[in-house]
Amino acid sequence: MDPSFVKGIKDVVDSRKTVTHFGEFFIGRPDPKYDEYVYFPKQTGVNNLDFEFYRAASTTFGSFSTPMSNFANMLVYTQEDYDHPNQTVTFLDNHDVTRFGYTQRSQKVYNAALAVLLTSRGIPTIYYGTEQYVIPSDASDVAGRVYMPTECGFSTTTTAYQLIATLSTLRRSNDAIAYGTTTVRYSDDNVMVFERQFYDDVVVVAVNRQPDSASVIPAIQTNLPTGQYSDYLDGSLFGTATTVQNNLIPSFTISGGGVCVWQYQASEAPSTPQIGDVISTTGRPGNTVHIYGDGFSGNISVYFGTTAATVQSTTANKIVATVPEGVNAGLQPITVRKGTATSNAIYYNVLSGDQNQIVFHVSAETQLGENIYIVGNIPELGNWNPDNCTESMLNPNYPEWFLPVSVPSGTTIEFKFIKKDALGNITWESGSNRTVTSSSNPCGVVDTEVYTWRN
Repeated sequence: MDPSFVKGIKDVVDSRKTVTHFGEFFIGRPDPKYDEYVYFPKQTGVNNLDFEFYRAASTTFGSFSTPMSNFANMLVYTQEDYDHPNQTVTFLDNHDVTRFGYTQRSQKVYNAALAVLLTSRGIPTIYYGTEQYVIPSDASDVAGRVYMPTECGFSTTTTAYQLIATLSTLRRSNDAIAYGTTTVRYSDDNVMVFERQFYDDVVVVAVNRQPDSASVIPAIQTNLPTGQYSDYLDGSLFGTATTVQNNLIPSFTISGGGVCVWQYQASEAPSTPQIGDVISTTGRPGNTVHIYGDGFSGNISVYFGTTAATVQSTTANKIVATVPEGVNAGLQPITVRKGTATSNAIYYNVLSGDQNQIVFHVSAETQLGENIYIVGNIPELGNWNPDNCTESMLNPNYPEWFLPVSVPSGTTIEFKFIKKDALGNITWESGSNRTVTSSSNPCGVVDTEVYTWRN
């Protein structure tokens, strides 16, 4: 789907009521469109259904065709690549793919995969019937869409059902799961230990995907404070307790199919506000923004850059505010202030006006690894900063390139084309700045001429 169209739809919706937006950008793994997939939420403000997570989970916990270290690596690079990794929508299966229960028949491995889904970054989604270990008749997505009243029973006592309930409670109570960063503490072919942390809140998860083989894990570093930690799952997935001393978890044995979850929550509210997430991260003055985190009690204020926002309501963990009039367009840091203390920042993309579309075209020859981008004098084109320019242009008819871009309507825009190689080296085209004027019609589209790259 055209990203500029998606951005416009989101703008219309959020101008009436702020909601969480996500969409399906279908990719394989690896996929030549991965960079485009990563860029889509940055350009539109609409988060992805996280197929990168799904593909890694399918091969690691489903077919066992990739090692656990491959999944661990995915957690690391997506945290770096995604603007808002905790807003991506993660899943093991859904109505468009093979049910996980068809691929993985061992309930031990199945449960381990569910535990990882529910403790990893992102917003986990559970396909109906997953809690019942539904196994369809074949691998097709159609077979997976079972009619539960006649094709399977429903029990609230399955291990999967209980696991989902237990870890959903942890997600609500420990901010490390909802908002935290991810650090992989250990991984090999079959075992992974990862740590989630949001300020003083910490959760450590150890998982062994081999159903019948125990593994010995060497002593590992942790940010858990010194103390004794029971398994949050009470041994339901064969986990055990541990004792931490001087930021070290001692060597331990994890059973086949085992999952250990150790968690720490700060006992007191922080004196400095802590922002964990913001919904939405793109919009215009007058829109409503929901800010989540901790330490919001008392007399607080919200800023977009240096411009104060109107606070509609506040609790200890949530603020509802209005994007202020007069704030500069482009990326603006949202911060929460309480007295002399100022929170961390999460960036909000303030639109520069009513959006419509320009389809840019250029004929340009490139070397292997080079792509063409557009940079210009408006926030949507990076304000002349190549690091904030558009995504790479598309070239189904090389050497002609094109790209639809969402821009402010009725605006004369200055721009240039640039080349970037795989190392990030930039080549600007020569000559004076090009200009184009967007349509004044809110639904208008301007299709530029096919420009020629100027050496």
